[in-house]
Amino acid sequence: MKSEVLDEWAAKYLGEEGEEVAEAVAAQWYTTSPGAAFVVLNKSAAEGMKVELEIEDGEVEVKCGEAEVEGSVEQLAALIVEACYRCHNG
Repeated sequence: MKSEVLDEWAAKYLGEEGEEVAEAVAAQWYTTSPGAAFVVLNKSAAEGMKVELEIEDGEVEVKCGEAEVEGSVEQLAALIVEACYRCHNG
């Protein structure tokens, strides 16, 4: 999935507006920063979504609601945001 779509969705999901959204997309803030991505995962959990994160041997599995994505640990931030995006957008 394109990082632009994920970063825009994450920024809006967390309540950012206008220029903040554009800056998040340009910097790929949520898809490259695990810390920022965890804020997205935390909000999903706070809203009642079942979230899981498993890291083993350099591989990551992220679940949010019914959505599940897998990849390498280097992709952690993007995987978190993608799982949450899929969970909230069917």
